[in-house]
Amino acid sequence: MTYSSTNHQTTKLLAQIRKWILLFVILLIFSGITAFPIETEIKFIYQRLHFFPAFMQLWLTQIYTGIVETNKLSFYQLWNKLLRLHILYWSGFYWSV
Repeated sequence: MTYSSTNHQTTKLLAQIRKWILLFVILLIFSGITAFPIETEIKFIYQRLHFFPAFMQLWLTQIYTGIVETNKLSFYQLWNKLLRLHILYWSGFYWSV
């Protein structure tokens, strides 16, 4: 194998890697864009619960309620709740061991 063929293979490999990275970045951006309006999307589904089986209606209702209630909280209130839940979880784990 000569230096020029090795250099050509390396260049070809780098081009393929760049294409995969570009595709990954584009898909990552697309997934981020679609993640923002989650309350609106869930509300759309929630308003059409009658199309779903009973077990999914309960599940979707819980999800919708959780998202709406979470969006009502400020960042500080949400962080405080998560911290308390974390402490309760680990203190329960500690005492059960």
